[in-house]
Amino acid sequence: MKLWLIVGALTALSGGVHAAAPDSAPAPGRDLHAMAPAQLIKRDVYTRFDEDLGKVKKIVVDEQSRRPYVVVKVAGFLGLGVLHIAVPTSDIQLQDEGLIISSEVKKEKVDREYPYLEEHFAEIPTRRPIAELSREPKAEPHGPIVTRVQH
Repeated sequence: MKLWLIVGALTALSGGVHAAAPDSAPAPGRDLHAMAPAQLIKRDVYTRFDEDLGKVKKIVVDEQSRRPYVVVKVAGFLGLGVLHIAVPTSDIQLQDEGLIISSEVKKEKVDREYPYLEEHFAEIPTRRPIAELSREPKAEPHGPIVTRVQH
């Protein structure tokens, strides 16, 4: 991911322009919900602290709320201890070819912050945009404002 940032910066400084292949990298500012699950599967997922979590396995919806989630396959050290987490799409940002979890969660705590219980979710078709298959509100241009209330 750092390499992409460096390449992007050098391209911008040199005035060079490169075109993306159709359905590959999202255009800047492109809404995650306008994309089909097939466009997200196998993309790398990182924490906002640049920790590599794993890859997108599938996109699902919560059976009660109908909100979409990204299921990430998180591998442990040397591939041992593989687990899956379910991150709400509202907590995900597109960046280059990967996805960034926008919350303050660190890699060692993702399983507690984003538990995945398969029986609570339904997989959605891979070719239709996520927005058509869920009740997730469209994100504001600068992302949602999240306020946590502590009791």
